[in-house]
Amino acid sequence: MPDRRGLAISSTSVSNGGTGTVNLMLTTTEGFSGGQLTVSVSNGSVANVTTVSYADSLGLTR
Repeated sequence: MPDRRGLAISSTSVSNGGTGTVNLMLTTTEGFSGGQLTVSVSNGSVANVTTVSYADSLGLTR
């Protein structure tokens, strides 16, 4: 059976002054009990992370 664990990241393109959304999806075979995910951009003068959301059913804290 192939290993289906991983992190999938969608991509987006935006025009100058525009906004975009990128989805991150974590797939595990046995669930997870904790961890840390850090999201950043390589050039802060070009883009920034302004909002993070997740499903309430995960019961996560920020």
